[in-house]
Amino acid sequence: MFLMYVLYHIAFVCKEEKEATALKTFYDKLGESSAIFHSWTYQKGSVILQLNGSLDQAKADEYGKVIAALP
Repeated sequence: MFLMYVLYHIAFVCKEEKEATALKTFYDKLGESSAIFHSWTYQKGSVILQLNGSLDQAKADEYGKVIAALP
């Protein structure tokens, strides 16, 4: 897995899509357990973008559109 960490935002590139799905599920459930762990997550195939939950949703969605546009 390739990991890029920039200002509390993380991009994961997994070998398999199921690994990425499991990672997204982990972050989503973690955020549901407590507001302190909330984050925005976006997935396209084997790529996950996990953004700090303090980021405005509109801004997070802009990043999500970039992930959605990946080939």
